[in-house]
Amino acid sequence: MGEVDESVLEGWRERLASARRNRSTLRLRGSGTKDFYAEGLEGEVMDLRGWHGIVDYEPSELVISVRCGTPLSEVEAALAARERIGGDAVATSVAENFWSALRHYRLPLFAADNIWRLSLPPAAAPADIPVEPLIDWGGALRWYANVPAEIAVRERAGAAQGTALHWRGAPPGGRFQPLSPVIARLHRRLKEHFDPDAIFNPGRLIAGL
Repeated sequence: MGEVDESVLEGWRERLASARRNRSTLRLRGSGTKDFYAEGLEGEVMDLRGWHGIVDYEPSELVISVRCGTPLSEVEAALAARERIGGDAVATSVAENFWSALRHYRLPLFAADNIWRLSLPPAAAPADIPVEPLIDWGGALRWYANVPAEIAVRERAGAAQGTALHWRGAPPGGRFQPLSPVIARLHRRLKEHFDPDAIFNPGRLIAGL
C-alpha cells in the first residue's frame, strides 16, 4: 500500500547533511496550501510530496497512517472507497455540503480580505466584537470577517479566556497569539531539542525561533 521510491529518503538525508555543514535552513513544504499560515517564510524549500501514500488503514479502529507528503485528496478517496464497499455511503445533503465547505474554507466568510479566528472555551459568552461570527467546533472556534481596525481583537478574546489568530490580512502585532514568557521558553527548549541545528522552518510560527 502506498509504495514510493526509497531514494527519496536518501536525497533528504543528503540535503539535511548539506544544510548542517553549510549552516543553512530548510522550509518543509507540501503543496503550499498553508504558506499564508505563517509569521514568515524563510529557508530553501524542501518539497515533501515525493514521500506520499497510505501506509496503513484500519477502518474498524478509525485509524489511518500516511506519509508526510500525502495529499488530503488521496486520504479522502480511500475513505470514500471504503464507504462504497461497506454500503454506508450517505446521500449528499445540505449539512454535508456545509461542513465540506467549512473544512475547505469555501464558505462566503472565507472570501473576506480580513479574517480572525478565535479559540475560546465552548461555553464562553460571545466575545465583545461587533461582527456576527461563524461558529465552529461547538463554540470552541469562532470566525470573524472584516472586524473594524479599531477593535482590539486579541484583548477581547483574552477577556473571554481565549486566544486570537489573524487568519488572513496584514496581521497587527503578528499572525499568531503572542506567547507568555513561560510558554515561549518552553517552545524554545522544544525547538532546541528536536532541531538543535535550527535548520527547519525558521520563524514560521514564532519570530526568531
